[in-house]
Amino acid sequence: MDETLVDKIRENKDSEAPQSLRSCLVPPGSRTQTWTDMELKSWFYYLITHSVFNFCLLIDGLDEVPNNRDNLLDTIRLIADGFNKVKICCSSRRESPFEQILQHNPSLRLEDLNYEDIKKYCYRRLHTTRARRYVNTITSRADGIFLWAYIVTEELRNAANNGDDEGVLKRRLDECPGEMHKLFTFLVERQDKFYAKDPKPYLRLIEVATRRGDNNNHGADAVLTFFELLVASSAQEEFISRFPKSLDASLLASLDSEAAALKTNVVARCANLVELVPNRSDLQSYPEEFAYKELVNADRLEVRFIHRSVQDFLMDSEEGAALLRSYNMTEQNAVIRLTIASVTRFLATPYASRVGKSLKLGSLIEAGFWAENGTGALDIIFPTLQAHPPFDVLCPQLSPLENVVFGFATSFAMVAYTQAKLRALDLQKRPLVVGFSSCLYLRAYGLGRESSGFLAMLEPYLSLTSLTQNLTLRYILEPFTDIDFWFSATCPVWQHLALAFTNRDFEGLAMPEQDLLGLILGSASGVRQETLRVEGCIIHGHGFESILQILPMPDEAADSFTEMIGGGDVLRIHLSIRASTQGTAYSVYFAQYAPGGLGRFLELGQTHIDSLQQIFVGAESLQDAFQASEECLVAIIKHHWDSLSPKEIANIVWYHDEDPSFIFSKGELQVVKYQSERQAWEEGLYEGEMHRYPVDDPVVSEIIEKMKLVGTWKNIEERVAKRLATTLPESDDLSSEQE
Repeated sequence: MDETLVDKIRENKDSEAPQSLRSCLVPPGSRTQTWTDMELKSWFYYLITHSVFNFCLLIDGLDEVPNNRDNLLDTIRLIADGFNKVKICCSSRRESPFEQILQHNPSLRLEDLNYEDIKKYCYRRLHTTRARRYVNTITSRADGIFLWAYIVTEELRNAANNGDDEGVLKRRLDECPGEMHKLFTFLVERQDKFYAKDPKPYLRLIEVATRRGDNNNHGADAVLTFFELLVASSAQEEFISRFPKSLDASLLASLDSEAAALKTNVVARCANLVELVPNRSDLQSYPEEFAYKELVNADRLEVRFIHRSVQDFLMDSEEGAALLRSYNMTEQNAVIRLTIASVTRFLATPYASRVGKSLKLGSLIEAGFWAENGTGALDIIFPTLQAHPPFDVLCPQLSPLENVVFGFATSFAMVAYTQAKLRALDLQKRPLVVGFSSCLYLRAYGLGRESSGFLAMLEPYLSLTSLTQNLTLRYILEPFTDIDFWFSATCPVWQHLALAFTNRDFEGLAMPEQDLLGLILGSASGVRQETLRVEGCIIHGHGFESILQILPMPDEAADSFTEMIGGGDVLRIHLSIRASTQGTAYSVYFAQYAPGGLGRFLELGQTHIDSLQQIFVGAESLQDAFQASEECLVAIIKHHWDSLSPKEIANIVWYHDEDPSFIFSKGELQVVKYQSERQAWEEGLYEGEMHRYPVDDPVVSEIIEKMKLVGTWKNIEERVAKRLATTLPESDDLSSEQE
């Protein structure tokens, strides 16, 4: 990786960096416009000419470009002839104009390199069948394309095993087109004609599941199991009718029987373009009492295309699109079927790790296609998740189940489901849910998901009543550990939203399209005001990167709150929202600072306020802001030095062991940038280096007392005494030595 390129682009000493390229060096989460082909080409030329590296470009599938082939070749020749540091390796079928233009360049013919390998494969698969006489023909016609040889070989092998005579086999081979997309079309259409009386939308379901898995899921969630394909391709009414209850034995037995039958012909119905392979992404075991062994086997199989080119054919080609349309199954209908299949699988084996897939699929269902039975299908999942809801915001005014339902619905941006649930709520509870969901969405979830209309769906509910109603939220500062570290804050909904919006903006994350601050400013008091103010705090918990948020002030008294935070820094702020010529804007003013370990707030001088505002406005994230403000924070502590006890100073030093790291040396508080400096300071105390850290200094004494409580420092008192005995003179006058 050429790490110098970014600096070269920023500095632009030769004035050759395209402005559009320089404008892309923006903070994470900022928005940029889409780029034109000309802009991308100018960037490419700049990077090639200014990089310290040489390049080898591998360009595969020239023949797959349908239009402007001459322009493509002109670009390749321009790069190859114009840059000595660039070598290009292209691949293509021997088609015009590629063969004509590139024939004077060194080349390799793939069929010359893998001919024998293809022949060996064909022979191994066909030598025991009537189709063995066609091994050489298949190998020659493959033109080095192993996938073509594989598909045609399996086609003839299956036909021979089903009793086709040599005449039929030859006709099958002759009918197979040489071009891959035409071969896919031919095979699928022929199979569809054969099964015309009982069509099954397997390819459509597999295509949607694969594409949605590629775009939205990872690991086990990206896999379509044979179990799910079985349910998704079956009649849906029977499954939906059972969701308010559970899956009974008769339905499971029916599925078990269908699984055994379907396994033998699903590949054939898909013209051998799909395969069943072991599902290694989800190794959950089934209880011994689960009697439906075919379903167990179905769950342990993954259904996938034999090659990426099959998926590309169905998604990108006109022929593939026509095939998918022939199933008369819309995208939304396929998603609904896959969602029901995923929920059915969860009901059969309720492992919490499988919930995410059902919810991700549910988030893809659009409001216009939602039905009440879909709500019931997803409702049955949530009671199993009440024990440990993985959210950093909860609402005590809602029941535990309601927190889980709307928490997960928000985190997965399930627009249609949430809308259906909101409509069913009574008018008193609805504002609480809307406020809770809006804050949770802004703080941690959504915006990056495909379903970006979640906040737009909530916006009509954020009426005057909703924004001004008091809402209690419990902010959990370390939600993914066993630490019970939370506080409650009660304030109007608009204040929760304003602070959540500011928190997201400070972190440089993608912002909602809605003018949320304008909505707050125009509706929070019923009459549009020029300015609204809200009190909040910025919490920075040392050692826990997740504890770095802008939050409302808690219901607890200020001192008890800072004591509860313990080692975390707290900056008390005032947020001001106002209208401006550019729209609605906000400003943050700093009021007080509670250093970690002190347990109370310190007032800020105007110099400190100005410094903090300058630092935080210019920082790209809260983390960067805190790191840049270390010297200012120390200056605030020193400003109140006379009011701090040695024990309080020792506590501050003790808790600031990283980001930022404080030490106490030569009688004063200091900031160190590197963890190694903090460790060296601790080692010095441990070794009893009295010339650096005099033991009669009350702050040092308090720090040593703290060290005694830590396992590795239990013998520090003994070591200090030993060092005193060996290094200090016998004279009672220690001032010169200490100096």
